[in-house]
Amino acid sequence: MLTAHGFLIGWCYDFERLYCKRDPNCLHFVRQCVHSLMHLARETHQLGPLSLSSQWTMERVIGYLGSLLRQPSNAFRNLAAQTARVTHTNALVAMWPDFKKSERQSQGF
Repeated sequence: MLTAHGFLIGWCYDFERLYCKRDPNCLHFVRQCVHSLMHLARETHQLGPLSLSSQWTMERVIGYLGSLLRQPSNAFRNLAAQTARVTHTNALVAMWPDFKKSERQSQGF
């Protein structure tokens, strides 16, 4: 793990030196995916896969639930109802994997 961490840190510093010249005004050129490599080995060892502990997962869920909202006048009540529906469906699918709709059923056939 230490060897991999050292290589990733070295690559990130080389990227910053080559493309950003280590200039704070060019910091926006260093994307989050490049910066996250500096934490990859250590955080994966402590937390598990980073995809399970990153904010992307939460942003994706918020975006999905937001797309389900149909009543802007009662947004929070509607959000709570949609969230309950999604969690109930997920619980049923976890207990009975056959419960999940197939591609063909979701088209109304």
